[in-house]
Amino acid sequence: MRLRFLAIPLCLAVAIATLIGARTVSQAQSAAPAAPPANPAQIAQGKYIVTSVGMCLDCHGQDLHGGPLTFGPLGALPAGMKFANKASDIVRIAHRFTPAQMATFLETGLNPRNNSADPPMPQYRMNQADAEAVAAYLVSLPQ
Repeated sequence: MRLRFLAIPLCLAVAIATLIGARTVSQAQSAAPAAPPANPAQIAQGKYIVTSVGMCLDCHGQDLHGGPLTFGPLGALPAGMKFANKASDIVRIAHRFTPAQMATFLETGLNPRNNSADPPMPQYRMNQADAEAVAAYLVSLPQ
């Protein structure tokens, strides 16, 4: 009989502790600092690089969402090398990669799987600031 009376306060104590813990976690999550807003100067620099330096629009299109390429290789490619027949949707890729992964790709030419893009995509060797600016610009565009 005594165990039955202990079970009710014990259950009540567990329920209260659970509610307090959930509230504390919720408050901690809402108090977490938000991601810093996009830096307009960095985005402008990224847009400049994409549109005027990297000439990304030439293959990836005016909206950077990719599509079929209208050209091919001028001669035979080395054994095992593929030539892409369409340009990737780099806006979607930028939203799928983390900003660090996108910047690393632009700095090293290697994607997160440690592979390089197929030609005609050049293996850019951007500095970190330019690569981060391009990533910020691409992420600022709608998918």
